[in-house]
Amino acid sequence: MTDNNRELTDTKILHDLALSDFMVQVELQCEDHPGTEFISFYDILKNAPDERREAPRPRSFPVTFEFLEDTYTRHAEPDDIFGVRNLEKQGRAAFFAPEVDRATETVVPRKLKTHGFMKPTILRKTLEYGFAWKQGLPKEYFGVPSFRPIFITSTIVRVNSFIDVHQRFTRPRPLAVPSALFLYTYQDMWERHGNDLLSLPFLDGAHRKVTLLD
Repeated sequence: MTDNNRELTDTKILHDLALSDFMVQVELQCEDHPGTEFISFYDILKNAPDERREAPRPRSFPVTFEFLEDTYTRHAEPDDIFGVRNLEKQGRAAFFAPEVDRATETVVPRKLKTHGFMKPTILRKTLEYGFAWKQGLPKEYFGVPSFRPIFITSTIVRVNSFIDVHQRFTRPRPLAVPSALFLYTYQDMWERHGNDLLSLPFLDGAHRKVTLLD
């Protein structure tokens, strides 16, 4: 194995461990928290269209978005999709799409006009989720009214750079994606919070503190 391949493998392992840790903690907190119910991606698929259940990569879905007068179609693929049902609020469920970032992805490419969005970047993911919300794609592909991306990254500095991407590129008109759609946290923050992810104050796209139960 070359050094580059070993580095890619190590990054993938760390990414998957961080995702698994996050998802396990959310599910455990739902089990321990009276009045909440965890909804796994497999539960979501039960109510999704047949072609989604039969897809080889069921979390992957096409999104067409516009940027600098050009139109792109790319496949978004959240690291996972889950829901939390709040039985204290008439059984209302909210759905989320975690995106683990190990500080390896470019935030905003230097050459925006010629970039082409062939590789994942934080800008591309932000655009994909913004246009997916605008076009109602969570309902079309997964049978859920919407889902909120959760960007889980390494530091508050990186969180702030992600929020800046939303404020620059998806908050302004004509797209006008609400800042409440996006959630952000960094790993040390939720580990210091005792892994109680239901009460953890995430930041939204306007730097407001919110929880998964809000």
